[in-house]
Amino acid sequence: TGTGPFMFSEWNRGRNVVLTANPDYWEEGPWIQQVEFRVYPD
Repeated sequence: TGTGPFMFSEWNRGRNVVLTANPDYWEEGPWIQQVEFRVYPD
């Protein structure tokens, strides 16, 4: 994130984080447009 190939687009504490492709990334961008990490508590 930051200057990398992805940007934070959504963060719901304790639930999920969504990252989207950074259109201003200086190299070839990622081949996926969005990734979501979900939190599953024990």
